[in-house]
Amino acid sequence: IRFGKWNEILEEPFPKDPVIWPVMTAVLRYSRGVAFAALGKVEEAEKEQKYFLEAVARKEIHKKYGINNLVYDTSEKQRGNLNVAEKMLEGEILYRRGEYNEAFKALREAVKLDDSLIYDEPWGWSQPARHALGSLLVEQKHYTEAKSVFEEDLKRWPENLWALCALLACAEAVGNGDIEEVEILKMRLAKASTRATVSVNAACYCANTTIDRKLIINDKTPAPAPAPAPAAGKDAACCQEVSALRKEEEEDTKKVEEEKHKIED
Repeated sequence: IRFGKWNEILEEPFPKDPVIWPVMTAVLRYSRGVAFAALGKVEEAEKEQKYFLEAVARKEIHKKYGINNLVYDTSEKQRGNLNVAEKMLEGEILYRRGEYNEAFKALREAVKLDDSLIYDEPWGWSQPARHALGSLLVEQKHYTEAKSVFEEDLKRWPENLWALCALLACAEAVGNGDIEEVEILKMRLAKASTRATVSVNAACYCANTTIDRKLIINDKTPAPAPAPAPAAGKDAACCQEVSALRKEEEEDTKKVEEEKHKIED
């Protein structure tokens, strides 16, 4: 789901016995529902949603824990990993139906449920609800709310490239002439992508409109263009900050290369 491999998801075989593998069955139903929705196959997605709800209703899944959180919480708290999945799937399907207000309402609820989960390491639920909400808001040109969503995400998970990628898309789409914001975001995103081995074009691949921006593929991206000459006042401060970020990125890249050579030796 994270990288939009929808066809691979649909080719994944089901467990032979859903009673023995209730959680795996439910997760696969959720995954297939999101995949069909992203591909625009709403009827198939709705069928998978029905099967998903049947799966989480099975008593075998109740009171099971995924480390610190219930897999599915039937109480009013709804503090379970698959409670987040339930609302995310609902939002994805509503969105593909064109019911955008209801879709965003469901995804906002998914964000609240995601935030309510008890801390797990690794994450109990690894598909951030904010990334789906924000990406679809961007697709519908609701840039103000989308920006707020991703700024909050960065407070929780500093400098993650998914949120930075989306913030840059917002800044570029608004086109309000704030060159300094765009340039600083580009540098932050480049730094966050230093060790990435695949390109990231959107915060969530459930959005059909992705940004054609390939930053890092196996650490072979060309070096950024030189910083512009310092200007007066506010522009000078911007250039200085961009230059500092570029210098820090170059130092990090150098360290990565040195570590690679050590391992090879």
